[in-house]
Amino acid sequence: MAGTEPQAQQPLPRNIYIIGAQSTGKTTLVTALGEHFAQHQDPRVDFEPPQQLKEVARGVLKSHNFTASDITNSKSRALELQRLIIEAQTKAEESVPTGWYIADRSALDAVVYARQYVGAAEAFNLRQGALWHVIEERMKAGVVMLCAPGG
Repeated sequence: MAGTEPQAQQPLPRNIYIIGAQSTGKTTLVTALGEHFAQHQDPRVDFEPPQQLKEVARGVLKSHNFTASDITNSKSRALELQRLIIEAQTKAEESVPTGWYIADRSALDAVVYARQYVGAAEAFNLRQGALWHVIEERMKAGVVMLCAPGG
């Protein structure tokens, strides 16, 4: 019967990762983008606004009793923190029911922090597990934006 074929399901919009150093406006930008998508929904698409993933790393710091000085004073603690952040970021992304989100960081941030505060070899090793390959593919399919420090 003509006109009764099921319509193809529309692909989800691309996830958005806002990355960068602390205090560069990542969370503020995530909030603004979330508000924009909520207020400007296209009636031709059947999507909820993206979920906002905010402050995952800060939650890890708090729940595992890390301090800011752990990053600079203990390479083993700094590396463990980055591993935990990668796990928590991954779980947060996977927990989004619609599959569409805007995040104020990515697992890449943890690798960059590991490189900066622990070392290149350790940062390289963070990218060798199966979990990293899932994360990497997710980021490649998304949009990654850098909030750079400075004016």
